[in-house]
Amino acid sequence: MRYDGGKGTCYPQLINLMPPHRRYIETHLGGGAVMRNKRLLRADSIDLDPAVVNLWRQRWPKLCNIVHGDAVDYLQSIDLDSDTVIYADPPYHPDTRRRKRVYRCDYSISDHERLLDCLSTLPCKVILSGYASPLYEQRLAGWSVHRFQARTRVDIREEFVWFNFDKPEYCTTADTWATTLENVRLYVAPRKIAEPYRPVTHAEQMSCIAGWKKSLLR
Repeated sequence: MRYDGGKGTCYPQLINLMPPHRRYIETHLGGGAVMRNKRLLRADSIDLDPAVVNLWRQRWPKLCNIVHGDAVDYLQSIDLDSDTVIYADPPYHPDTRRRKRVYRCDYSISDHERLLDCLSTLPCKVILSGYASPLYEQRLAGWSVHRFQARTRVDIREEFVWFNFDKPEYCTTADTWATTLENVRLYVAPRKIAEPYRPVTHAEQMSCIAGWKKSLLR
């Protein structure tokens, strides 16, 4: 599914950052590349664009709970905990884009400020993607940052991913293995930007898990 600002070529970068979790929420669904390519248990998706919501309800009605509404309003209306991961991929900040108007339901600077205010107070794990901007750098000071080169429709730009937790290693305790296998799909990074990520095979993932378990017993 092609979508402006979508993560169809770089979703593995985001999925590989996710720690073990029992609930997943995607606040600006759009093309939903991350939602469609990660392993899911309990998942909610939100989008303000009725066309996006209708398309998802037709094509992937059983993949997740699809909410038509405002992301901040929805997040403030539900109970969240440390077993939840939220991925927010709002429209890019106006000052970082080449085109002023891209989406039917676009974001103003005040919309970005409202979203950042909300995300920074949540008790769960949050991942937020976008381009670098003074607003994000100021509001997300203290958050972890992951950067990578991503291909756009016209060239290659540096994508920023902010998250309010340490980069996961998937080897903290033996109790996390079942959750990890159910919620995380690992990918092998390409050697060149233009090449696609390759999902690890089941045998490769089992080999990694076996190595991690052995290291815990030392």
